[in-house]
Amino acid sequence: MVDRKKFDHALAMRQQLEAHYPDRNFQDAFQLSEELRDHFEIKLLVVGHFSAGKSALLNALLQRPAFLKEAQQPQTALATELVYDTTEQAFAYRKDGSCEELQAGKEYLPEEYSHLEYHVNAPALARIADYTIVDTPGFDSGIEAHAQALSNYIGVGSAYLVVVDQEKGGLDETTLQFIREISHYSNQIAVVLNKCDKITPDTVEQIVSAAQGTLEMWGFPYKVYPISARAEDCCTQLESILGQFHAQKAFDRIMTRQLRIDLENTEKLLQIEQRKLSLDTHDLDESLRNFERSKKQLADAFDQKTQQAQDKLDPQTETTLASVRQALTAHADTISTALLNGNQTAVKAIILETIRPVLVASMKNIVSGQIDAITAELQFDQLVHNDMDAEDLVTMTTNLASNLKSLIDSGTFTPAPQSGLGKHKKDDRNNTLYHAITGVVAAATDAIAPWLEVIIILLPDIIHLLEGLFAEKDEDIVKRNFINNVIPQICNKLYPQIRTNIETSTREVQAAYKSMLDEKLEQLQNSIASIKEQKAQKVETFAAYQGYITEDIAAIQKMLQQLR
Repeated sequence: MVDRKKFDHALAMRQQLEAHYPDRNFQDAFQLSEELRDHFEIKLLVVGHFSAGKSALLNALLQRPAFLKEAQQPQTALATELVYDTTEQAFAYRKDGSCEELQAGKEYLPEEYSHLEYHVNAPALARIADYTIVDTPGFDSGIEAHAQALSNYIGVGSAYLVVVDQEKGGLDETTLQFIREISHYSNQIAVVLNKCDKITPDTVEQIVSAAQGTLEMWGFPYKVYPISARAEDCCTQLESILGQFHAQKAFDRIMTRQLRIDLENTEKLLQIEQRKLSLDTHDLDESLRNFERSKKQLADAFDQKTQQAQDKLDPQTETTLASVRQALTAHADTISTALLNGNQTAVKAIILETIRPVLVASMKNIVSGQIDAITAELQFDQLVHNDMDAEDLVTMTTNLASNLKSLIDSGTFTPAPQSGLGKHKKDDRNNTLYHAITGVVAAATDAIAPWLEVIIILLPDIIHLLEGLFAEKDEDIVKRNFINNVIPQICNKLYPQIRTNIETSTREVQAAYKSMLDEKLEQLQNSIASIKEQKAQKVETFAAYQGYITEDIAAIQKMLQQLR
């Protein structure tokens, strides 16, 4: 019995390929080899000249003298397959591959049918059940349909029994050429000299010897056997001759040839895949560059604004004091009148209410200006990549705003009315976000109290500067001294505290922004880390894929070497 699992280790390569290349269709890589393993019939072709006695010999093998029609007309001869089966039946196969049950009395012509198939319960067939025996039309019939039918079988023939009529006196040129042709497909070939019952044993011996010499001269190592379909021991003789054929060897030869074809085709596919293989990380690299660039730009811009705010401390202090000086000068008449009247309480109230709005307005202008400058530069709205980010950022800023609700309620940082609802929904969101940040950062600085405390803390010192003026009687002198002497001293006393407050407010504004910036920078850093991880994974997958291809090509080449 033929071992059809002999090549299973090679066919397992398909499963390995399917696992390594799930996106490639490698499931058909060894389909033909698998079909051969599971369904291939090992053909034993009985070939020879027309009327060489092929059908008669097969009838003798079956021990059914009239089973196959002998001496058919060339025009009606069809290839006939004999298969061992305990259930006897017969079929006729059309050229389109369809089949029908064989009907007695019906004529089956080569123009319509490719071959006949008989399932026969014959002891001799049971003993060589690995083979499907094929009785072929004569190769010298001159009929095109016969030549075509025979050519279809030659490529799949695993063993050949060449029948020669002894009346030809040996092997003619046509037979030798035919043997040369089938030698390309199989080396399991035997030659039988048929109808030897019609000549003397000496003549048989001479013809056999001559035929054997001719084969050797042509380089063919095949044996020549005398036989006669009429001999009582013909069945035994044929079984003996056919017993020298090796079904396993024939199967191995066919499987090896097909498996080599499948392996070579698969190797070519993998080599093509290897040549066109490339690692494309362009999108990931571009995203990585963008995130790295955004991260650096944000950090650099914030550092720049921080330095600029530091550089503006003195100019902003001077500007604030100039406003204080201008306001006090504008109220010099009122303050002078209160001084002449000796009304210290009124003087305190006038100075307090004169300086207070100046400081509050300056605080609002300075903080708002810083907020506008940092927001415009950092463009926080561009850091918001989705609605969830926007919601988180607005929630954070709203919580901070509660620290100075009164300031927001006063309308100082009230967001401007929005327009363009619908198609400008994203712009509205960004504007809302901007104004939320504007109000919230100001609220977070808790800016008002330190500025007003300047007045409360320094008011006794300021009143002390005015004590000499309470005794004056001339309004012009009081006013002149207040403007030229007191106001400069008031500004000198206010300068360090105002500068400290501006510096503190600036630091708190920057701290609030820095907190939000750090959060966004952390998100950027997480995005960078994620992209780097994706790239590393892609590179690793690419390397593994390259390794699979290299290993699989090497494995295929090793199998091909073994199959040689």
